[in-house]
Amino acid sequence: MTEAVTILIVEDDQLIQGMVEEALSDGGFKSVITGSGEEAVALLQANESIYRAIVTDINLLGTIDGWEVARCAREIDPALPVIYMSGTHGEDWPSRGLPNSVLLTKPFAPAQLVTAISNLLNSASDLSSSEPKKQLWIALAKPSQALTLVLAAVPEGWTAELVVQNLTEEQQRTLEGLNLKPGDVYRLTSK
Repeated sequence: MTEAVTILIVEDDQLIQGMVEEALSDGGFKSVITGSGEEAVALLQANESIYRAIVTDINLLGTIDGWEVARCAREIDPALPVIYMSGTHGEDWPSRGLPNSVLLTKPFAPAQLVTAISNLLNSASDLSSSEPKKQLWIALAKPSQALTLVLAAVPEGWTAELVVQNLTEEQQRTLEGLNLKPGDVYRLTSK
């Protein structure tokens, strides 16, 4: 049996901590949670090799924000996947976010987080290509609806866009054949 991948969660809101931890647990990941940037940096420095990705809020209590936590994490491991979460500072991501990172704007569906982490962990894409590679994933919200998460690899990192789409009868039959449950994620295609 393989050991679960450990993800460091940096979030000062306990409700969001719980939602993120539950989503990652449901996705097969192990979580270590901290509420401050200072503690996150200390955990990263003390346990350099145990974290396979970091999920951080941008606006944290204390003097170290999520931007700085991510920079410190990348100094330790330059390939560490970074997922930023923000309800207010998303517009700063293009200039302050690290390459090969994803920004999830609050509120987001738990399946979006699991999809973004899985994709970054499994990604072996060559980001130097001038043509972005898009991967389409579907996260089922209700039996008759689908949330399609479009992840695109660009030189600055991964971007994510959520599209709500009502399903046609044919698409509904296809999804029923997959036996997806609300919250499940399925990769549709790469373009």
